[in-house]
Amino acid sequence: FSIASKVQGSSPLKSLAIGLSSYFDAELENNELAAKEFLNVLNSTDATPDQKGFASTFYGTLLLDQLIQDKPSSAAFSYLKVGADANTPHAYYPLAFCYEEGLGVTQDHAKAIEYYLAAAESEPDIRGYYRAGILYLNDDETFDADKGIGLIKKGAYLGDPDAQADLGVILWDGLPGFLEGNKIEALALLLSATRKTGIEREELKSFRESLSPADHEEAENRTLELQILLSGPKTKAVIIAYQI
Repeated sequence: FSIASKVQGSSPLKSLAIGLSSYFDAELENNELAAKEFLNVLNSTDATPDQKGFASTFYGTLLLDQLIQDKPSSAAFSYLKVGADANTPHAYYPLAFCYEEGLGVTQDHAKAIEYYLAAAESEPDIRGYYRAGILYLNDDETFDADKGIGLIKKGAYLGDPDAQADLGVILWDGLPGFLEGNKIEALALLLSATRKTGIEREELKSFRESLSPADHEEAENRTLELQILLSGPKTKAVIIAYQI
């Protein structure tokens, strides 16, 4: 931000640098300034497609999160779609949300899954695995239990606390025909999710109370193991996931 502000004149790159700094840096946070600079890039005839992709993505995200008031949140879709079409990975997750909720576009869960997976696989947002998995499990048109469980597992063992909590609840009794129950792993995942977010799922207390002290200790040790795995290469954590 400091360097870009000192550059003489105007340019799409300068506007993008100031906009991104104002958007991402907690100390500099200024959503109105970020929006103004992103619009400068979008209105520039000199901006490259990549620059416009980034500017459109984050302007759309500001609209979606209702952090600026100049347009309704439903207008976010068109900006996010421009970003996604320019192969800006950060556009994929919020665009998927628009498709899931029918925000600014006709609701389309298959498209939502496509973009959630694109977000997760390009790594800006691993929550995409969990969100896609939930849609596979809960939507009649896209229902596929094997894919749904597999994606929730993948998200859980990459560290997504929502995926960990839901997988823990499912694992407690298992899902006949799809997933064998594992109470130790279930408790370990719920504990891991709680320690990451500070939010305790209501099932956690009853699960704790129903296990023996020895089983509870084993689950605590497994929680520690998960934390160690997640501090290392993510691929290793995913491999471990499919051994439970």
